[in-house]
Amino acid sequence: MRTPRRRYVRRTPKIYGNLQPRARQWSPRSIVVILKKVLPFAVAAGLLYMLVAGPAFRVKHIEVRGASLIEPGAIQDSIPKGGSIWTIPKDRISSNLLQNPAVNQVRVLRGLPDTILIEVAERDARAFWVTGEKGSVLDSNGDSFLEYGLSNLPSTDTVIGKTLDELPHIIDRSGLGAMVGQQVASSLFLTFIGEVQAKMSEHLPEYRVTSYEVGATTYDVTMMTKPGVKVSLNSLGDAGVQVRNLARLERDGKLAGAQSVDLRVDRWAYVK
Repeated sequence: MRTPRRRYVRRTPKIYGNLQPRARQWSPRSIVVILKKVLPFAVAAGLLYMLVAGPAFRVKHIEVRGASLIEPGAIQDSIPKGGSIWTIPKDRISSNLLQNPAVNQVRVLRGLPDTILIEVAERDARAFWVTGEKGSVLDSNGDSFLEYGLSNLPSTDTVIGKTLDELPHIIDRSGLGAMVGQQVASSLFLTFIGEVQAKMSEHLPEYRVTSYEVGATTYDVTMMTKPGVKVSLNSLGDAGVQVRNLARLERDGKLAGAQSVDLRVDRWAYVK
């Protein structure tokens, strides 16, 4: 048996060169291409830095609006200046202000480039109720929400002092007192007092109302005026009618030398 003949295949050898990577050669053209890609990101990063931490956007001014029962200066002093306008702790500022019983709502706004605006919405103060040596601020429901000692009231040169001075002062002769959170008077009574204030300014501007006095009830009210005339009013009656009757008496010369006027009975006036 014949042995098969082996076949030999001739293969061409492959040659590999440059097995070690060559160091990259930076050409001016490649550098320009890279710069075009990187430069926009660098510019954006620079602008972001200027926006967040740059001196142009640091807090320099703080404005307060709507505050009459809180000193605007105290609010301004409580907010640090010099920091980035974007990192101002808005929630913390609002939370701190809302702890004051005079405050209903707070908004903290950014005014570019360097101003923080604080908008305060306060409770509707209607009267200053005086009992003994203390005075309480009443809201539209007649609830007491702020209390002051009469011996250390804020000066009328301050925002709070001016606000308290402009409120109708109601002196409680019964001495029952007014605790914070307590309803001291009805909303109808406070509406009556507000209407008397408005009508007096309209019909008798020369008579400045200094205070009101009430006893065990708020039905009978004595209005104290700057000329020294005491005017007895009925808080269940029409404020406009009673003030117009008083103005008619003044116009007719019937209040000359008068010390007191009683207008509680409809269509009648008792002058003393």
